[in-house]
Amino acid sequence: MCDPEQFYVPPIETIRAELGRGSRGHFNIIDFATGMKADLYPAGEDPLIRFGLMHASRRDLAGESVVVAPATYVIAMKLRYYGISQQDKHLRDIRSILALSPQEVDIQAVDRWAHACGADETWKRCQKSAGEE
Repeated sequence: MCDPEQFYVPPIETIRAELGRGSRGHFNIIDFATGMKADLYPAGEDPLIRFGLMHASRRDLAGESVVVAPATYVIAMKLRYYGISQQDKHLRDIRSILALSPQEVDIQAVDRWAHACGADETWKRCQKSAGEE
């Protein structure tokens, strides 16, 4: 378990409640020293989350091995959340990913996920404006 002196971890009751929500659950862990935050989403039965888990990769970060969500999944999930919240931060993040790591994005897979959540036009706009703030 995480050292409570080094990391913020929600109370166990909160974690259990969020796990009970299945794929709609969410909680995070924060490193006090760096401010880095890990957003944790239970997989549940959500096919997009399953895709993200199946395509995650292990990377070295500051001498530690960490599991990283694929850019394709992050973009698809941000399209989904934009549809729900209409918060522009999701679109800015998508455009940044496309500008900084285009080789990491499976465009056809994002096309399918965008279509599945009704975000085709939003996805096309992001592709046309990659890198724009």
